[in-house]
Amino acid sequence: SHLWRVVLATGDTTALTASAEGETSPRWSPDGRTIAFLSKRSGDDVAQIHLLAVAGGEAVRLTAHDTAATSLAWTPDGRALLFLAPEAKTASEKAREKAKDDVYAYDEDYKQVHLWRVELPAPVSPSMGGASRPATGHVSRITSGDFTVGAFEVSGDGRRIVHQRLPNPLFGVSDRGEVWIMDADGRQAVAVTANGIAEAAPTRSPD
Repeated sequence: SHLWRVVLATGDTTALTASAEGETSPRWSPDGRTIAFLSKRSGDDVAQIHLLAVAGGEAVRLTAHDTAATSLAWTPDGRALLFLAPEAKTASEKAREKAKDDVYAYDEDYKQVHLWRVELPAPVSPSMGGASRPATGHVSRITSGDFTVGAFEVSGDGRRIVHQRLPNPLFGVSDRGEVWIMDADGRQAVAVTANGIAEAAPTRSPD
């Protein structure tokens, strides 16, 4: 799969990407100048976040995360992206996997999925170029703990994040998840619901 752009007035289409592995999850930046997307390209072990200037040019890789990124969302100011990614394997786990000594019980082979933030490195320009621009952006963790973050949404002012917390990323645990709200840096987390009913797609009111 590749990214395309269509002009609504004329129906004209333009292919924006053509990598061997394909691309997914395109997200327009708030100013409409850049598209963020996910792709596993040459040299990548897992899918990483890439940025493509709408004005033209080659896409640049924004992340070099240990695990695959999903669920991209721009911050309202366009200076960063939020994404979900599972915890990385420990050194001992990698060694066991390499030695094929990684036997595990059914439904216990998972890593909790957490919310992360990656800053767009300066300078930010429509061309996405410039020798002074670092290859990747600074990644910081927003959530941690023995739970998995599901759907999330950033408030319009960028100060709060409403999200779903699940006991783990396995199928069939949605009724054990709850809706939480927290500051954009992960602090002051408060549960909004506490029940045995599945909630999904939490969103904040415009005010």
